[in-house]
Amino acid sequence: MTKVELDKLRAGSKLDGLVSQDVMGVDPIKVCEYFNDSDHDELHCSLPGYSTDMTSAMTLLDELRKKGHRVLINIDDAGFHLRRVAFVHHDGIKDEKNYTCDMPLWTAKKLSELPKAICLAALKLVYEAEQDK
Repeated sequence: MTKVELDKLRAGSKLDGLVSQDVMGVDPIKVCEYFNDSDHDELHCSLPGYSTDMTSAMTLLDELRKKGHRVLINIDDAGFHLRRVAFVHHDGIKDEKNYTCDMPLWTAKKLSELPKAICLAALKLVYEAEQDK
């Protein structure tokens, strides 16, 4: 998925489903129940609200950390900027005390938009890692 395609996604169940599947490794269909009776024919899913709930969004950052990714959130007057952290290596040894932020991932202009920005940044990191394989 390209940045333009990601940019068009809105916070909500579709984005939460992508994050569940592609970042968290959970098949969204497995957390859904199909109700079929005389009054209803519906699919109900109980996915975490990654794109709307800050607590759920923070679990994504922890999952990224477990996968070896590091994200820095920088705050200024323009908003909340998520950046990929790249560690400095000395003679092939990673130095976690010295790092650089080598790639902007996403920006949220308001705190309420930060969960969605975390989701989009997580997807971007995961998709780029897959391309590098």
